[in-house]
Amino acid sequence: MGWGSAFDNRLEYAVGSFDGQRNGYTESSSHQDIMAFLNFKPFYNREGSILRDLHFGGSLDAGIENNPLSPAVLTTSAPPSPSGLTPGSAVVPFLAFN
Repeated sequence: MGWGSAFDNRLEYAVGSFDGQRNGYTESSSHQDIMAFLNFKPFYNREGSILRDLHFGGSLDAGIENNPLSPAVLTTSAPPSPSGLTPGSAVVPFLAFN
């Protein structure tokens, strides 16, 4: 990721390449996402101007989105065992996304 400002802090920018899923804990692809941000403040250096805090900006995210719409239900953890869950162990769901 790279970010910074130019033109006496009147232009801010950021761009990055990220790997991973949008939400959840299971990786569904290894494709990279590109994210960028640009913000322009034309009157930022004019002290006392009513338009000093006027900003024009936007951002984008581009990539192959093959992710589930909502992540899996979050549960409490169970002690690890070679066969999965230990008999009698409780795995309680505590948060389900709607």
